[in-house]
Amino acid sequence: MLDQGGNLYVVGREIVLRVYLAIGAIGLLLLLALAATSFDSVIRRMGGKRWLALHQLVYLIAPLAILHFLIQSKLDVTEAVLMGGLLMLLAFYRLAHRFFPPLDPARALAAGLAAGACTALLEVGWYAGTTGIDPRLVWEANFTPSLGISPAWWVTGTGLAVAVAAVVWQRVKPSRKARGPGSSARKGAEGKAAHDKRAQEKPAKDKARLGVGAT
Repeated sequence: MLDQGGNLYVVGREIVLRVYLAIGAIGLLLLLALAATSFDSVIRRMGGKRWLALHQLVYLIAPLAILHFLIQSKLDVTEAVLMGGLLMLLAFYRLAHRFFPPLDPARALAAGLAAGACTALLEVGWYAGTTGIDPRLVWEANFTPSLGISPAWWVTGTGLAVAVAAVVWQRVKPSRKARGPGSSARKGAEGKAAHDKRAQEKPAKDKARLGVGAT
C-alpha cells in the first residue's frame, strides 16, 4: 500500500491480478479475524466451542502463508521450503501428540525424519511443477554437500535436536515412579513430625530459661 502511495484502487487491482498477493491478503484478513476475537470479553460472548471452531482457521492460514512465500520467492524457494518444512515438523508433532501420546523421544525422532522427507518432496515437487527441472536433479542436490545444506536436512536436524533434548529432559527430570505416588504424603508426614517435635521441645526450653532466670 505504501508503494502505491495509499491508492486503494491500485492496491486492490494488484491483489486481484497477482495470485500471491491475493493469497497473502486472504491470510491477513483471516489473521485479523483471529486477532479481533482473542479478547476475554469476545471469547465469553462467542462461547468456547464457537471460538475454538473459528481459531481452527490457523490450520488454513499457515499453509496459505507458505504458499504465498513460495510464489513470491519465484526461482529460489530455499527459505520458503525451509519454513514449509518447519511447519510440517510442528504438524507431525501435533499429530503424534494427539493420536500417539505421549510424544516421547522416539516419536519426536520419527516426526523429524518424516518432516525432513516431506520437505525434500515439497522442494522436488515445486521445482518440477513450476520450472520443469528434472526431479532427480533436485533430489540429488539434497545429497551434494558442495551445494550447501538443503532445507530437508535443516528440518531433519531440527527434529533430531528436539529428540535429543527430549532424552536429556527425561534423564534430568525425576519420573513419577521415582518419586512414588506417596511422596507428597510422606513429605507432609515428615513436616508434621518435625512440627510436633518442635512443639514438644519448646516447653522444655521455656522451663530451662525460667530456671536460669530464677537463679
